[in-house]
Amino acid sequence: MCRASPGSSSCVEAKMDWSSDAVLDFRPRNHCRYLKGGKRLVLWPAWAWRVVAPEVKDRKLNPLQRVVLRLSVAGCRQHVEAGEFLGLDPELIAYVAQELIGMSLLDGDGTPTVRASRFLEESEVDVGELRVGWVFQDGDTGKLFPRFVTDLPLANVAEDSGGHPLVTAGSKGRPFSNRAFLVPGSRHTFPSPTPRDILDAARRHRRHTKRHQRAQIDVGIEAIKGLDQISLVSDRPERVHLLSFVYVPESESEELPWYVAEPFGFGASPALREQLERLRTRATGSFRQMLDGITGAALDQHREHWAQMQTLLRDEARRKANEALPRGAFADDEPVRKALEEGFLELARLEQASQAGRVSVRDLDTAYLRLRQALEAGLVLCHSRFPPGDVWKKLYARRGPMRRDPCMAFIERCANATGFDSAEIPRSILRAKPGQIQWACKGDPGRIRPTAAAFLLAACDEQEHPLREVAARHPSWLMDVDHIANAAGGQVHAGQGRARGLDAIKNDMEVCVAVLRTLMNALGSATGGTNHG
Repeated sequence: MCRASPGSSSCVEAKMDWSSDAVLDFRPRNHCRYLKGGKRLVLWPAWAWRVVAPEVKDRKLNPLQRVVLRLSVAGCRQHVEAGEFLGLDPELIAYVAQELIGMSLLDGDGTPTVRASRFLEESEVDVGELRVGWVFQDGDTGKLFPRFVTDLPLANVAEDSGGHPLVTAGSKGRPFSNRAFLVPGSRHTFPSPTPRDILDAARRHRRHTKRHQRAQIDVGIEAIKGLDQISLVSDRPERVHLLSFVYVPESESEELPWYVAEPFGFGASPALREQLERLRTRATGSFRQMLDGITGAALDQHREHWAQMQTLLRDEARRKANEALPRGAFADDEPVRKALEEGFLELARLEQASQAGRVSVRDLDTAYLRLRQALEAGLVLCHSRFPPGDVWKKLYARRGPMRRDPCMAFIERCANATGFDSAEIPRSILRAKPGQIQWACKGDPGRIRPTAAAFLLAACDEQEHPLREVAARHPSWLMDVDHIANAAGGQVHAGQGRARGLDAIKNDMEVCVAVLRTLMNALGSATGGTNHG
């Protein structure tokens, strides 16, 4: 590999130079299955820094134990106070505190031990053996890629007759070669990365790897558990090129007309796409012609078709949202209509992908996320027009919140007083914790079930509350709200929703529309507006 300092004269003179033993192939991949026109290979400039650091592993401490320990260090050691702050049952906080006592992190009175302070100071990791690896600095921006690797896999690259890089791939029996285009690096001098920069890159690498593993995508890169006590092996990096490619999805319903593959195998890279677009606009001569061939003139026709398709999908989504909530019925429901429009838009994209047999878990995640956001927008609007106030105090006695069974019985009585039959009240709403309901009352209606419980506590004493009309017009409204929360939560958090498909989300969209229409009707009546019909 070529060894030089970023910004030195030798580096500047060789900006467009390359070496076959300095082209690294970390198996970049496209985020979608079907492509139009294949892949256009690019070699992205980078500086490879060799670092040495001890490998570390997470200590056995779950997120709840960690936050309770940190609250204790901050002086919040009363279970009731910590429970209210976290929106959790104080009994659960007490149970977690007992676990921390058993781990010698808290004393019997809840005071953090010396071991706890040392534990937190050491970033909650155990240091293992020293490990040598590599981090990479973008040759265009100087920023570190969020990656830490221990091996440098070389690409199979040779020169063609014109001195251009020719990348060979495929099997031994059926190899094929494609020309790769060199992306020039910046002529600016970049400072060497600090230990903090390297640690952040390694930790982001770990998060990306875990996210792909949860989605059942094998990126083929080992997840680094954590790094500390980092130092550079050398103050002179090695100039390398990272193999990547530009591609055009076959489907015109994709969010963008073309993408750049992240060099380390994590799908599309928005940052590299933005950089390549910027390089194209400022380039001249042969380099501009080369970039136009990748992202410009060669894709103009596809870009035009893509833009037309996006306009059609958006117009159809807006039409369906307006049918669901006609304009003028309730003047303040524009945020809800916009959220519904996004939901219908994702559903339309999902239908197009389904027709081509390309529905992915990511597509379903996005569609269900839009569904949940539409429901949350309706709850936010109701919260703003009829704030629950301090109704959460109904669930608190002098010594703290009610226990679970009395609390559930009280919420159920409020629901009955509002007009809902006990058989139509989901237990998940009745089980909303007092602390969670308190946060919902104070302006955090993002939690669907605690917000619904807060509305019930308010509606039982307020004759004009819209939930009374909701109960009369839509007796299963609470059950439908709970259904949407279950469906969206299960899909987005990769749980039981993984099995859901296009038919299921179509039905769930109809349920969500009915829920929101009923709520908007009730809000219109309560505030003197017109019903949505």
